[in-house]
Amino acid sequence: MRHRMPFVILALGLLFASLPLVAGAETRQANGPVSELPPLLTQSFAIFRTEPEELPPSMVKVLKPGIDSELPPSGGHGLNLSLAQKAVPPGHARPLWLVPGRDWVMLLEQPRRNQSSFGGSEGPIRVAIERGLSFYSGVPRTKDPHLMRVMSLVPDGVVAVEVGKGIRASVGHNVISRKVDQKKIWEHLRLIRGER
Repeated sequence: MRHRMPFVILALGLLFASLPLVAGAETRQANGPVSELPPLLTQSFAIFRTEPEELPPSMVKVLKPGIDSELPPSGGHGLNLSLAQKAVPPGHARPLWLVPGRDWVMLLEQPRRNQSSFGGSEGPIRVAIERGLSFYSGVPRTKDPHLMRVMSLVPDGVVAVEVGKGIRASVGHNVISRKVDQKKIWEHLRLIRGER
C-alpha cells in the first residue's frame, strides 16, 4: 500500500497541474467568434432564420478591434461580423444591423453616408428575448432638439412596442424605429405581444 500512495499522489498532481492547460484551451475556443448561430437566437428571432448579409466595410472597420480584443463589453462573447443580419424597420430608411454571438447580440444603426460613427446597443440574448434590446439617438436636421429616434430588437410574437404613454411603434423584421420627444420616452419599453 505504501508503494501505491506516492503513485496516486503523483497521478493526482499531474491531473491538477494539467487542468489549467485544458481550461485555457476551452476558454480560448469558447471566446473565438461563433461559427453558427445559437439555437436560442434562431428560435426567438425570425430575422436570424434568414441568410446572413455582409456588414458595410465602414462598420466592420469600427467594430472589429473591439470584438477581437476579447475585453468587455463587446469582446469575449463570440460575436461574428460575418453572421450579421440587416433589418429595415417600418418607416425607417436606413437599415439596422444585428450581430450575433454565443450569448450576446448587438443592434446597430447603419451610419449615414460619409460618417464613420453610428449608434447601437448590445446585451445578452436572454435580455433581448425578455424585454427587447433598445437604444435611441438624436434626429439630425430637425428643428426640435428633443426629438429622438428609438430603435429596438424584439423577439417573435411582439407586434408593437409602446415607447411612451400612448406612443407605439410597429414591428417589422424583429425591429422597430420611432421618432419620439425624449421627455416622453419610457425608460423600459413595453412589448405588446400578439399572434405569430
